[in-house]
Amino acid sequence: MTGTGSRFQCGATCQVYATKPRRFKFDKDFNHSIYIDVFFIDKAPILHVVDEATRYQAARFLDRVNASAMWNALRLCWIDVFLGTPDVITHDAANAFLSQEFQRSAENHITTKCVPAEAKSPISIVERYHGPVRHEYKKTMHDCRGLDRVSALQMAVKGINDSTGPDGIVPTLLVYGAAPCLGLLSDPPSESTMAGAKALKRATEHMTESLPRACTVMHCAAATVRIWLTCTSCV
Repeated sequence: MTGTGSRFQCGATCQVYATKPRRFKFDKDFNHSIYIDVFFIDKAPILHVVDEATRYQAARFLDRVNASAMWNALRLCWIDVFLGTPDVITHDAANAFLSQEFQRSAENHITTKCVPAEAKSPISIVERYHGPVRHEYKKTMHDCRGLDRVSALQMAVKGINDSTGPDGIVPTLLVYGAAPCLGLLSDPPSESTMAGAKALKRATEHMTESLPRACTVMHCAAATVRIWLTCTSCV
């Protein structure tokens, strides 16, 4: 009993004097500052949005490359989906972003920052993800025949959000505080659902395998995707 009591006393003492546990800290909150840019996949324009703090991202196809279409796409894929308008929007010197229509739409409680064409380092936060999104989109379209392009783009972005992030931490975990999962289903999913889940799994695992060895902690993202497939025995 004496030994047990001493251990309890030591545990209480350690809890009082021990340093607080280390946690991942942000310099800025989620949705405080975002970076936006337009890139192309198969000649189709896409608005790409990346959060500065968490590297969480979203993307949406554009009908036209003008101020109205870009602002509407930004609302549909980011502002109306998450925490409303960000505090700061950083963009390049594209004419649509600099137009009076776009600046007028963003003038309420939003600060817009334009990065000159000769200064590429700040806007590279979003530009560095153009290649991975394009690659995962084409891979998803190849794996899932008949899948529409909007769903393929969403799956490509989700695969990146579930696998890569700052300091080897998954952006989805940083934003939502939980790993994505799908509960067990009583009925087996349809073939299209299974095909999409398999494509998402492959995209996430491909992104995880392409990372440096120091980021092996992100293999937990691939494991969470496998939860989606536990309701079947074919995977």
